Amino acid sequence: MIAFTFDILILGEIFAIATIVSGRFLKRRQRYWFSFVKACILCLFTPLGTILGVFTIIVLSRQSVKELYGLPNADPAN
Repeated sequence: MIAFTFDILILGEIFAIATIVSGRFLKRRQRYWFSFVKACILCLFTPLGTILGVFTIIVLSRQSVKELYGLPNADPAN
């Protein structure tokens, strides 16, 4: 029981650190896909994680933001 609790605690700490790292990547406009996947995983944690994840996905899905990251144009209309 103690080992299981410890494992969950460590997993939570790793997840929190990954969220902080993702925020730093967002600030520097680096590693688009890391932040996008992290936002998708954040949606599993209600209610705050869902709000943060959904809004991050919405912002990262904008074409103007993709251009800031230097991603190729994925919009078929252009």
